Amino acid sequence: MRRPLIVSLLWILFANLSLFASANIRFQHITVEDGLSQSSVTCILQDRNGYLWFGTQNGLDRYNGYEFIVYKNDPFDSASLGDNWIKVLWEDETGDLWIGTHNSGLFRFHPKTETFTPLKHDPKNPASLAHNRIWALYGDRKGNLWVGTSNGLDRLDRRTLTFEHILKQPNIPEKYRHVAANALWEDPQGNLWIGTWGAGLAKYSPASGEIVPIPLARNEGVRIGINKVKCIYRDNDGDVWVGTWGAGLFRLDEQGRVREHYAFQENNPHSLADNHIRTVYQDREGFIWVGTHHGGLNRLDKKSGQFTRFQHDPLDPFSISDNWIASIYEDPFGNLWVGTGAGLNKFNQRSKNFYHFKHSPLDSNSLSSNSVISLLQDHQGVIWIGTWGKGLNRMVARFDSSGNITEVNFKHLRHQAGNPRGISDDIVWTLFEDHRGNLWIGTYNGLDRLSPDRKSFEHYYNGPRSPLRLSHNNISAIWEDRAGKLWVGTWGGGLNCLNLERGTVQYFKFKPDDPASLSDNLITTIYEDREGRLWIGTEGGGLNLFNPGEGNFFRYQYNRLDSLSLSSNTITKIWEDRRGYLWVATGGGGLNRLSWDDPDQPEKVKIVHYTEADGLPDNFVNGILEDASGDLWISTGNGLARFEVEKGFFQVFTHSDGLQSNEFSQACAAGRDGWLLFGGTNGFTMFQPRKIKKMRPAPPVVITGYTLVDRKVNLIEPPHQQQTVSLSYQDDLITFEFAALDFTSPQKNQYAYQLEGVDQDWVYSGSRRFATYAHLNPGHYVFRVKGSNSDGVWNETGASIQLIIHPPFWMTWWFRILIIAIIIGLTLTSVRIRIRSIEKQKEKLANLVAERTKELETKNIELQEALNNIKTLRGLIPICSSCKKIRDDQGYWNQLEKYLKEHSEAEFSHSICPDCAKKLYPEVFINKK
Repeated sequence: MRRPLIVSLLWILFANLSLFASANIRFQHITVEDGLSQSSVTCILQDRNGYLWFGTQNGLDRYNGYEFIVYKNDPFDSASLGDNWIKVLWEDETGDLWIGTHNSGLFRFHPKTETFTPLKHDPKNPASLAHNRIWALYGDRKGNLWVGTSNGLDRLDRRTLTFEHILKQPNIPEKYRHVAANALWEDPQGNLWIGTWGAGLAKYSPASGEIVPIPLARNEGVRIGINKVKCIYRDNDGDVWVGTWGAGLFRLDEQGRVREHYAFQENNPHSLADNHIRTVYQDREGFIWVGTHHGGLNRLDKKSGQFTRFQHDPLDPFSISDNWIASIYEDPFGNLWVGTGAGLNKFNQRSKNFYHFKHSPLDSNSLSSNSVISLLQDHQGVIWIGTWGKGLNRMVARFDSSGNITEVNFKHLRHQAGNPRGISDDIVWTLFEDHRGNLWIGTYNGLDRLSPDRKSFEHYYNGPRSPLRLSHNNISAIWEDRAGKLWVGTWGGGLNCLNLERGTVQYFKFKPDDPASLSDNLITTIYEDREGRLWIGTEGGGLNLFNPGEGNFFRYQYNRLDSLSLSSNTITKIWEDRRGYLWVATGGGGLNRLSWDDPDQPEKVKIVHYTEADGLPDNFVNGILEDASGDLWISTGNGLARFEVEKGFFQVFTHSDGLQSNEFSQACAAGRDGWLLFGGTNGFTMFQPRKIKKMRPAPPVVITGYTLVDRKVNLIEPPHQQQTVSLSYQDDLITFEFAALDFTSPQKNQYAYQLEGVDQDWVYSGSRRFATYAHLNPGHYVFRVKGSNSDGVWNETGASIQLIIHPPFWMTWWFRILIIAIIIGLTLTSVRIRIRSIEKQKEKLANLVAERTKELETKNIELQEALNNIKTLRGLIPICSSCKKIRDDQGYWNQLEKYLKEHSEAEFSHSICPDCAKKLYPEVFINKK
């Protein structure tokens, strides 16, 4: 038990020696709880579309910054991944992924179909893979894929998918024939460097087919591992880094000459932490990152030759999650990804330029409290930190030649009852240094002056024994004007003007019946501009401009009926920039910019408002400072913003960028050498704006998939290749999902989308990354999406996808044509039938007309003959007395009778015709018969 305790104490000692080389690096952990398929992340790759791929010991994961899609073996699907233990990844020029596995050989992944093609060892096929355990993949400049296996090195012909076994060739020395090829790299001459397990480092010439060893010089004290090479990496300076298993790290030139050997040194905390090296990577700033087997993550400064160790600390939630480091990668946005045995670790390189100081219960040399409410750096470079309830802190920092903080020392000044030379109270509201070097400290219980020698306090308060009696003991703001007068704002007692030379004090308070008095007795901030005008901000009375000639105030206040007034009466901070603008921060109304054409006419003010709608992270603004380039830094209740005044652009930083938290207090100070300090609820942040990059590239924007009511479809096509989605009219609800592939702070990425044919303009959805449409009419649409990175830089091109809603069959063109054809056919048929009917009717009518005409002609002839005979008739004409007819022809008798009467002299004799007789006297004819 004693030895581990000593080791632990030594480790704490060594860790503290390099505290501020690593204290500002905070790792974000991504684990299986976040969707990662397994904790051991063995390899990392970013594809040409911007997706991140992680190989684990239980699946292949694709990441878009928000969620994982996991590919695993399905024993009933021959097109699935054959082995869940992924060891290495490589992407070819077509966008296909090549996956080396632990036991099942090599797989080719086709993103478009999301299927896998296996390439395995087959004992019966000499052109198959040499071994199913893959250690390395390397694509050379000629398009060859080299595969390092547990049984040597293979070269794959990607056209025929056949393998050539390089180390099995007759001219290869015996010691290389059966070794594992763990690492591969092609030098500028086209030679392939091979790191083997057991035969050291060698160089193979594809042109000659020869292999020659590259000896690694051994430092004294290193006894093992010189022949076990685990990784090879070439940096941007042309140095080749060779990591071994047991012999540490070697730096070589491209000819294979050893330049440096780095190994673990027991008493040197700046040496390599472990001689078992798994991976090496160089970031864009030139640092060399080394992943070890048990020694965590190591960062080498090539100039100094010193390592900084990043190791797991169970007491630090922002330390690296595990000391087993298998993979390292830096994405285009400066995020360093580290694969460990306990999940993914992400570190934003920009965040290391934000120094975060906070209270640590286990470190007496830390801030006394995390609630920081005032800040100041004095003329000696000492930083003073006022806290809520834990007194005043004095911090001295040491810097290296690059301006980085290397060491800090804190001293705590606390209130002690009965000590007249101590600080008046442990709540320190405000800090100010006058032109004589006196430090003025506004506390909850009076005003303290700390002399330039910083040895003793002098107290000013609301009491008879005070050198100058103040109007109130709660001191909230302090300012020395150019005349040397000290203005002291109180929380409840208004404003005090101290003339220290004369020993007098003048009071200014709110008077309800005097509009020229101070507008409120709760003073928040005091500021003197370049014109010598004194400004006083209040809690609820707005902004006051002091008129020294009259001894009164001109008020600027919020008026809800006047859009050109101040946006709030709660004033938190005032700052005048180099352009002459007066910036007024408010509690809830955002930021106000005040300007005048004539300073002597204060009533003719021009006020411009900046709020969340303009990009401000929060409308509760606490602090304003200006950097050397003229940009404003604005602390709020929800992050810190850099405001480029000329462009009107806000760049927002949050806790994920390395800040103390998203919530800031009114504590802020401009320090020496361009340093800015902002305090909040979790300590304070210190940084140099020139080291904080303004812009990052616009992110790739991808449509990740779409969801229908009953299913979800993933998409993986490149954003520049427009895809087409075809749906039935019955799919009446579709949701598109999309992502901007900036992994820095995905929650800050912004989106806008548009469905052409439905949306008249872009729909800005903030950080929401989906769009839903319901009951779309059948037709062709184009869905477009664009997005920004976490700095607000937009990819205006974005991504798009065609959407086709197929109509029901009765609304399709072919169905309509068919219906029209049927209608036309039926119409034509009907017309033909009608025509035929009419023709038949015409024919029948013609026949009938002909018959009737013939009959009429015959009757006319008969009638004419009858008439001719009638004219000569004399005597009686027999007419049937029953039917009144000469014969049984209906309708003729009346006409004939009339005609005969008019044209003849015949008389009519009535009797019964034979037909009527038979009807009237049937018995006579029956009997007769």
